Amino acid sequence: MPDDRRATTSLLIMARLGEEYGVPRERLLATAGLDEQSARRPGAEITGEQELQALRALAAAVPGETQLGLAAGLRYHLGTHGVWGWAIATSPTLRRAITFGPDHLGLTFGFCAVSVEPGRAALVFDASLLPEDVRELVLWRDMVATAAFGWELLVSSSPVERIELALPRGPYAEHVSEVLGVPVSWEAEANRIVYHEHLADLPLPQADAAMHAIAAQRCMELSARRHRRPGGRADVRELLLKDPADMPTIVRAAAALHTSARSLRRRLEEEGTSYRALVTEVRRGLAEQYLGCGMTVEATARRLGYSETAAFTHAFTKWSGSPPSQWARSGNMPEYPGS
Repeated sequence: MPDDRRATTSLLIMARLGEEYGVPRERLLATAGLDEQSARRPGAEITGEQELQALRALAAAVPGETQLGLAAGLRYHLGTHGVWGWAIATSPTLRRAITFGPDHLGLTFGFCAVSVEPGRAALVFDASLLPEDVRELVLWRDMVATAAFGWELLVSSSPVERIELALPRGPYAEHVSEVLGVPVSWEAEANRIVYHEHLADLPLPQADAAMHAIAAQRCMELSARRHRRPGGRADVRELLLKDPADMPTIVRAAAALHTSARSLRRRLEEEGTSYRALVTEVRRGLAEQYLGCGMTVEATARRLGYSETAAFTHAFTKWSGSPPSQWARSGNMPEYPGS
């Protein structure tokens, strides 16, 4: 995600790490086009490409991607990632956390493409599109950080069963397994974090349905904003997400977006959608988010502005083919992440 804008938090973490390895902090910040003061300014942002340039400089100055990547990954915590980390921490189950995370990866400091392996509690990491000189460092950092998040979720132990790496076994192989506290296999066909299936659907210690719903909604808003085309689909989605219990008519929405209903309707048609379709899409996405994190059907209906639960049940059944209570019991995960 080199074009995404991100806070300077991660850059500062890596600059501090570089200093411990003998690389002057100012040098790494300068590689990203910043000085200490501008990097620490409240609300300061850079592009992913700027951070990548700093990582490339660090990788060139410090030999041994394994050691450096391992040390880097352990510096990141769920709290480092703001509202995304909050959503993960308050997830009802490990499986929910695993499936939610990749949906909003643009809100994190990661660079690897991450996907959920179908039918398994496992995440697959792909760094193939990154520059070769920084690829292994970033892969280590992203995977180690993700594996370490498991300790924060369970508090007393790790939910990770094993880590599989599509890398040759190096001199630090035993050290890696010791530090992470889980078995590590090498020369695998993919880079993968495999979680214990028997833990995947148990309630997490910090699970909080209401807080998770709020955090998940905020992630949807931020994801929509980052992919915004002015006056188009993303702006409408962001507007609808602001108050799901009182979604505006197209006339009110157009006024809020400083355009006419006719112009807004035309713009959405150009993007292959309609205002009504977006209202339905947002409602369904939020409904699945809420139900997926353990919220009751009645509470979900209220949050979405339905005066009667029966009306919501009818609408949800029309969207998904099954009543909301049955959908929630089946363990479905949201199909509309909002990104």
